[in-house]
Amino acid sequence: MIVKQKSIVVTALMMDIAFIVISFFLSAVLAQSFAILISHPYMFLLLGLLVFVWYYFSTTGTLYREIGSRLYFEQITQMLKVVTFQALTIVLFIFIVKELLFQRNFLVIYTLILTTLVFLRIIVSRKTFKHLNKGASKLLVIGNSKSAQMFVEEVRNIPSLGYATVELYSMEGENKQFEVTLAELKKYIEINAINEIVVSPLTLSEEQVQKIFKLANVLALHTFMLPDYPSLLSKNYSVSTVGNYPLIAVRSEPLENIHTQFFKRIVDLISAILFFAIIGIWLFPVLFILQKILNPGPIFYIQKRVGKNNKIFKCYKLRSMLITETDKEFSAVGQNDSRITKFGMFLRITNLDEIPQMINVLLGDMSIVGPRPHSVTFDKKYEEFVEEIKLRSLVKPGITGWAQIHGLRGDIADPELNKIHISNRILYDIWYIENYSLSLDFKILLLTVWQIINFRNPGK
Repeated sequence: MIVKQKSIVVTALMMDIAFIVISFFLSAVLAQSFAILISHPYMFLLLGLLVFVWYYFSTTGTLYREIGSRLYFEQITQMLKVVTFQALTIVLFIFIVKELLFQRNFLVIYTLILTTLVFLRIIVSRKTFKHLNKGASKLLVIGNSKSAQMFVEEVRNIPSLGYATVELYSMEGENKQFEVTLAELKKYIEINAINEIVVSPLTLSEEQVQKIFKLANVLALHTFMLPDYPSLLSKNYSVSTVGNYPLIAVRSEPLENIHTQFFKRIVDLISAILFFAIIGIWLFPVLFILQKILNPGPIFYIQKRVGKNNKIFKCYKLRSMLITETDKEFSAVGQNDSRITKFGMFLRITNLDEIPQMINVLLGDMSIVGPRPHSVTFDKKYEEFVEEIKLRSLVKPGITGWAQIHGLRGDIADPELNKIHISNRILYDIWYIENYSLSLDFKILLLTVWQIINFRNPGK
């Protein structure tokens, strides 16, 4: 079933890419004509971009994950997210090349055709998966480790995997030679018509594992190895190789990939440039003038904060507190802190005090989305009760983040409650690091804008 599931995932991806090509040509012909499409050769660059965007967002997301066992609603939701990025790609392309013919009609027809085809594919994929998983396969888990026992229970609780039987087989015989136990294993496999085996090597020697694998090859079984300590792995672990040795990364870190960093940086730069060109060009002068009139003194509050790889950088904010307090030792700001000026309170409620951090984005110190950077003082303080805090420094800090849209920002006056608050915030930050995708960033941005518009989750 594991092998078949992988085949279905690859087939689904190939079908969706084929649907993109079909949708592209159909929408082009229906919107204009095939002759006009041929006379616009740069449109085929758009086709390549659409294929790339689909591949990137669908594979880095969860569209093809657990095809047979996930709810229809979850799969449709993921599909609509990826289709939305397709539509945004078309809009951006049309805007950049200033296309006059293939515009609204092309966009609408393409989106409708692609959505319909992928929706039908999802239905067919689920039915195919259920057809293949009618209980023809029998799984045998070899080894009596705790992880093997837990794995058996896990598989038994997922009926959509379709195993007729899932059994645990211990190789620990009572004072038997291993060869005798191995012979008994072979007989058991043949009598019970086992199709697949999973080996838990924790209670076995390397030589014994090799003999089990050799037996599996003789019997032509699909064979898999269970990690010794699965509880230490995050859900999004990854496997790589160094020479002839496989390595398991205990957690997935998408932003360690150079191409992922590149695309995130490009998105950050484009977003920052568009912000300054469209909003910042008039918003900054207005805020600066109001700051000078209503809150005399320095416009910016510049604070040292912890960035990627624990690098210290200067974080820019609009000053919202009394000037006499800015040079003293940093302390947490309470909700009704007397140090906050009236105009400063407005800046905090509207989150406008964070706007200058777009400068940090341009400088490369920060990203639009990421874990919020801590001050040097508070980062050391939090380290005393959150040991995993340094995991946050694996990525660039952000203006907004996964923890912030869930209300986990600032500090709480009660020391014990604050420890829980900060611990939860860091757990959310780590989740973001392990599950990063551009679509997740897009979701966080939309929720951030929504909260700002509705004055939800304001700064303290």
